[in-house]
Amino acid sequence: MSEPTYFAVDVETVRTAPTSQSLVSIGVVELATGKWFYTALDSRTANNWLQSEASNKDSACDWWARDENEAAARELFQGDQLNRWEVGAEHPSDTATLAMLMGSRGDQGSVTLLVSYLQAWVRSFSGERVFVAAPASFDWGHVAAAFAAQDIPMPWSHRTLDVRSWICAKYDLPITCSRDEWPAELRHESEFAHHALYDALALAKTARVLLDIPEPEAVS
Repeated sequence: MSEPTYFAVDVETVRTAPTSQSLVSIGVVELATGKWFYTALDSRTANNWLQSEASNKDSACDWWARDENEAAARELFQGDQLNRWEVGAEHPSDTATLAMLMGSRGDQGSVTLLVSYLQAWVRSFSGERVFVAAPASFDWGHVAAAFAAQDIPMPWSHRTLDVRSWICAKYDLPITCSRDEWPAELRHESEFAHHALYDALALAKTARVLLDIPEPEAVS
């Protein structure tokens, strides 16, 4: 039996409970190779979705308004960025690979995340594809809702790996613990907090320690 292929996943949303209009960006990193995929909704639509949730009890409006989230909120909800998707690698063999743009930044017509491109990218990896998140229940729900809204099958198997639960069980920590309480070898800070791609890259480093997967070498 072949080894599973693990994907660290992080999402940014406009509310806690998943809906067809809750997910505004997603970052995915394949653990063994360090290759990544990122897609984000156009900023105007993302901001409209955020403001439409303002009166809901599970709205993320107040959370995104916090000072520590300002940079990430500006990247997602301000300006004139259009629907976009990119692929790259953690340790590219040349600098151009890191910023290689594979999709159009032009007007995509419908205001939806480009999950069909994500599906094709994930399916390009062999073996059983496993969704890894922290916590998996949050990220999986929003991703599943986005795929269902476009009637596109999820590219991962039904098996998920919850990094937070694994760490708490392995190191006898309460499930409510902060990441500051995790063992040092598992604490990897995001280079851009609350940006889905950078958070997924940090999560990938933690997951590799748990799964005993080496850090990837340079890829082209």
